[in-house]
Formats: sequence, structure tokens, C-alpha cells
Amino acid sequence: MYFNKDKLTGLYQEDYFKFRLEEETLRNLRYKRDMTLLLIEIEFSHFNKDYDLRWGFAYTILRQLGKFVREAVRRIDIAGRLTGDCFAVILPETPEEGAMILAERIRKMVEEHTFRGNNEVPDIRVAVNVGVVSFPKHGKTSDELLAMAQRAVVMARDEGGNKVKLFPEVLYSHDETVPED
Repeated sequence: MYFNKDKLTGLYQEDYFKFRLEEETLRNLRYKRDMTLLLIEIEFSHFNKDYDLRWGFAYTILRQLGKFVREAVRRIDIAGRLTGDCFAVILPETPEEGAMILAERIRKMVEEHTFRGNNEVPDIRVAVNVGVVSFPKHGKTSDELLAMAQRAVVMARDEGGNKVKLFPEVLYSHDETVPED
């Protein structure tokens, strides 16, 4: 599966990650199991508003954050890099409570880490906002889950940033009849 990995972060590439999210969503639809999804967005300016870290240090920060995520997840979890500064993790067989613990662990790891900079900015700190959603409560399809996770990330950002946010609305339950493809 090395060809499906992002060379910078060591996480799955976006297309493969979305393929796996679709697979896991269909599996959980059929067997009515728990699954949660984390969406992790880097907030480059949370601690340093005077300097735009995104352009000068993005590669260093992305590489290290990829390592943090890889070290934090289990072997059965599926972690990917979605866009430039956004990561996601599928947590099969994981209820919301377990996902919130992992999300907070990643958030705290990033918050406490100091990245090496340059002469102008020797110490770099960034934050992350993490949106947490679960299947089927927050979505019956992979697209719905990603959309609700993105909404949770925006809520975290709007509440001051450097937060983990569980999407607050219940949209569906396991008991609802859902047609299979």
C-alpha cells in the first residue's frame, strides 16, 4: 500500500482515504457498528499572529504532524491527508467517547510541541481544530460524515480554536432503515 501514501506525511492520500471511508461506511451500514471520524485542521496562526507560518514552515510542520497522527492511532485505524493542511482518521469499532479521547490526545500533543524554525522565528507552535462525528448519528454516507466533520471543525475554530468539537446535532440512528447499494 506504499503507493497510496502521501510522501510528506506517511498517511494515506486523499483519494485512497475517501475510498476507504466509503468502504467502512457501507460496512457499518450493513452490520450496524460504531465508527467515528476525526477531521484535523492545522491552525498556523493560533499562537503566532505576527508571522505567516504556513508558507515558510508548512513542510516541516506537515511532516511532524503526520508522524504524531501515525503514532497516536491503532493499526486498524485509517489515517489520511485530505488537503494541504487537513488530516482525517477513520476509527472503526470506536464509539464517540473513545474518539474524543484520541482527538484530545492529538490536539494536546500538537499544542505542547515546539517546531524548529529559523533565525527570524526560532520556535514555532501551531494548534489544531478537530471535528468529531460518528456513524450513523452524524451521517449515513461518507460525504455526509465529511461535511458534518468540517462543520464541527468550523465550530471549533469559531469558538476560539485549538479545540476538539463533537458535532452537536443527532441526524440519524442505527434503528432507521437505510437502503443498501
